[in-house]
Amino acid sequence: MNETSLKKLSTCHPDLQGLAKAVNEVYPIQVICGERNEADQDDAFKRGVSKKKFPESKHNINKEKGRYNSHALDAVPDPDKNPKTLDWKDLEAFALMCEVFAQKADELGVKIRQGKDFRFRDFPHQELA
Repeated sequence: MNETSLKKLSTCHPDLQGLAKAVNEVYPIQVICGERNEADQDDAFKRGVSKKKFPESKHNINKEKGRYNSHALDAVPDPDKNPKTLDWKDLEAFALMCEVFAQKADELGVKIRQGKDFRFRDFPHQELA
């Protein structure tokens, strides 16, 4: 992962940080989103890339719900370790990334939900269950 990914990952729950790092060892990824502040979440909702308003997304800190850091991240496959070559239409690469996330989550004992299983299919999204 590049420095930008690591900075975004640092906003996430420690379990997600460990999981993403374990995934990256097997299948290179880039983290494109960790915590979203209110403005970012409102923008994501308006653009239709999130179904949740602030502070209901697991990307948002919500102390009332026990979230003191992001309980979700968005990651993209980076098999050639070049973020500039990301192909959003390469569903096979996203599917493989999701398989590795699921496998590593099981190995680490981290319970997750994947956006690929949502009705609106959000392949980059991984969240603590």
